[in-house]
Amino acid sequence: MKLLTGYFFSALVILISSVNARADSIDLSPSFDPLDPRLPEHKLGLLYHIQVASGHYHSDRVDLDNFDRQSGLDPELIEYLKKNSPYRFNYRKSDFDFAAGVRLKEDWLGFVEGDTGYSGLQSSLTFRGKAIIKNKVEIYNDLTLFRGDSSVDFMHASGTGEFLTDPLLSYNFAHRGAIASNIDFFEVQTDRAIIKTDLYGVGIQSGRDQLQMKSGFRNGLLSSGLTRPVDMFYRLDYDIWRFGFTALAGQLTEAGKRYISIKRVSLELARNLRVGATEAVIYADDPTAYINPLMLFYFTHRHRPNNDDNLIAAVEFSYTPIKDFNIYGEFLDDDLIIFEGGASKYGFMLGIYKTRLITDKLDFRLEYAHVRKWTYTHVSHVNAWEYRDQPFGFWLGPDADELFGQLSYLVSPQTMLSFNLDYVRKGEGDLFHPFEDEWGDKKPPFPSGIVEKSMGTWLDFRHEFSHLVLRSRAGYHKIENRHNQTGDFDNYFAHLVVAYIL
Repeated sequence: MKLLTGYFFSALVILISSVNARADSIDLSPSFDPLDPRLPEHKLGLLYHIQVASGHYHSDRVDLDNFDRQSGLDPELIEYLKKNSPYRFNYRKSDFDFAAGVRLKEDWLGFVEGDTGYSGLQSSLTFRGKAIIKNKVEIYNDLTLFRGDSSVDFMHASGTGEFLTDPLLSYNFAHRGAIASNIDFFEVQTDRAIIKTDLYGVGIQSGRDQLQMKSGFRNGLLSSGLTRPVDMFYRLDYDIWRFGFTALAGQLTEAGKRYISIKRVSLELARNLRVGATEAVIYADDPTAYINPLMLFYFTHRHRPNNDDNLIAAVEFSYTPIKDFNIYGEFLDDDLIIFEGGASKYGFMLGIYKTRLITDKLDFRLEYAHVRKWTYTHVSHVNAWEYRDQPFGFWLGPDADELFGQLSYLVSPQTMLSFNLDYVRKGEGDLFHPFEDEWGDKKPPFPSGIVEKSMGTWLDFRHEFSHLVLRSRAGYHKIENRHNQTGDFDNYFAHLVVAYIL
């Protein structure tokens, strides 16, 4: 009954607020590269380039008209971003706008690990629709049909390099079978189905969407967006002067009676410096426990009858001290023990981004992410910081770190070539064994146990032919102790994605 009440309340707010909503609301949809969803899509990477080259901080929310058009490639990039749209069909009549598009995507991954070769082809068809009613209410809906063949064999390979299967596609539970009674035929999912509006500058939305509040380029420690989407009772977004506020509450529907709430504030201290703080919680049973968008979750938790809720918090910054050079970082606190108690659980990420290195077209980025053992886990087990076995934050989960570097050459707004490298370490810690189960040393070696190590280098290429996008990758990883078992492996791989907007 409480859950129905929450949905009814959200819908009522949407309908009432539409009377005075504004037409210029911002689309806050998550951003994923079609080949590697750990990276943002191409247009967001271009936006970061424009911002840092102009001396602004790193952000995914900006007015393109505020930037200097006389600097290097910026005029071309700005025009490209303004024209870029996932919708090919548009219909407009008086107080009703409708847009729709279809994306056909073929994703092939092949690699040799040791003496074994693997390959898999994943095909997907995504229908996207958008409607705007009286410039006040916006409705978005995406529907994806997909199939995969031999990718089920990838479980035997290392998980510290390429994503072996696209985490944004998820088969139904095995006991229910695929939609056509064969898991290798096809599945269907809806990851975006939202309605939103604006009341006196406050963005209000309800429905299903992926949660991505990511401070890094490759990594996000609290909410990277790589898990299954959340069915939100509500989401509020408000910006005034230099202050930004976001609050949401929703259900992890595919995990039963599990819920999530997030509250985030940010402050632009200067044109080139932004800081932010986020608190979040996963909890079970009572969907209204943390539904209040104004009350701090910590105080709510102090008066809850048990310790089953998993609170987590993060602070972040993005600073561009001079044009063309940005420093950014994030610190995540899952339980930082200062005096007495259990084991400390935390993570941090630090990155630098240099645009226009030597030439206007060459960019350099270096990013390091580090998450301690037992981070994201919880004594209750059910409220670990994960969804369908994928961490909400760092893609490697706990007890792991990664150093990632990228040198990218922007041939044109449509074409980019990049050289990448990374060094990964993954210990034996996982999402489902908290300190309260293992006990022992509160400060174990990092990473712990037999450590899987991976050092890799690869080339990426992207080119856009009108409405067709070609995205390719080829490279090599040297892997030690695959799956935390002794042994060394060579990994040669090629990855190709072709996407066409119909």
